[in-house]
Amino acid sequence: MSTFAPTMSPAPSINGTLAPTSCTIANVTYPNIAPNTTTLTRPSTLCPVYARNLGVHSTVQECAETAKTDTSCTGHEIMWDDDNGGCFCCRELYTINCPFDQHFYWAAFTWDLYQYSNPPQQPMCCQ
Repeated sequence: MSTFAPTMSPAPSINGTLAPTSCTIANVTYPNIAPNTTTLTRPSTLCPVYARNLGVHSTVQECAETAKTDTSCTGHEIMWDDDNGGCFCCRELYTINCPFDQHFYWAAFTWDLYQYSNPPQQPMCCQ
């Protein structure tokens, strides 16, 4: 007499690692920007959590180019202070806290968020 054992499919993969099976798109998404551009997406706003201080730069484009080459800059956004050239890169949204919502961003008068790349997929929150 043979027995049948059900097999389970592997969980979906996020960034090459097995993910939980209950995932939803985050309440905050990245806009789709043109390739090789730096686009103001969230004026007067700070990152929820920044990944790295990238120093002082002359232009927002310089800041974005620095973020593109820094492996700790995973969030597709930079935080830029036009008054003094301060530059920080943001952490990826879904690595911060899920569920993620707009209220995790901070209001700021001199800082703006610019998006410098499109993510491969919209942020997912998995549980």
